[in-house]
Amino acid sequence: MTHGEPPARGHVVLHSLAVRDLSTSCIAALAGVLSSEETARADRFRFAADRVSYIAAHALLRRLLAAHGVPEPHFVLGPWGKPELAGPAARLRFSVTHTRTLVAGAVAFVDDLGIDAEAIGAEIDILPLAARFFAPVEAAALHALPIPERAAAFCQMWTLKEAFVKALGLGLSQPLDSFAFAGPDRFSCDAVLGDPQAWSFQSRATETGCYLAVALRRPRDPGMVLHHTAMTAADANNIPA
Repeated sequence: MTHGEPPARGHVVLHSLAVRDLSTSCIAALAGVLSSEETARADRFRFAADRVSYIAAHALLRRLLAAHGVPEPHFVLGPWGKPELAGPAARLRFSVTHTRTLVAGAVAFVDDLGIDAEAIGAEIDILPLAARFFAPVEAAALHALPIPERAAAFCQMWTLKEAFVKALGLGLSQPLDSFAFAGPDRFSCDAVLGDPQAWSFQSRATETGCYLAVALRRPRDPGMVLHHTAMTAADANNIPA
């Protein structure tokens, strides 16, 4: 993989950044990477933690795009509101996600891409949420788990599902019970969504207490090659650009 070029087909370059300990000066430096529209959007967040995570995520994505040949990206919205690159860079796919503790950006070539991160929250009432939003087989699997294991399993399922929806680009129009996961390698979906074997997924727990999931429209054989760089606050000023 050469600096300034898109990744090879089937390869996903993913950078994640722990944001909890970012200094004020580092946040200001990251904010300087954003466009005026992104800056205005960041300023609309009510809580500082959400504003910081937005700034960090979008600065990370911009530097990641620059590292793969798109130093001045021009974004457009797809039919369902998914941001895409315009012009000659349109074949470079990207996705971004942010929580209050972890943000991440990823790029791939040609194949639809989605990523999602969520904090593992033991305090949420998991089973009613799963019964309402998940496929019956997923809700049943969570119910069968010992109580201490449910929060992490729910978070893994949720991030895989969100990553898939983001890769599809259909937004909230796609019902979450129309497809199901029993781990990254066991995926099924309604016929209207096509062949489940046409997708590859990866999922991992992070040191920040989050799950991070990646979905790529790429057959499981050969599948995706994931290049994940996990950054800390100390690395933030040295994000490749």
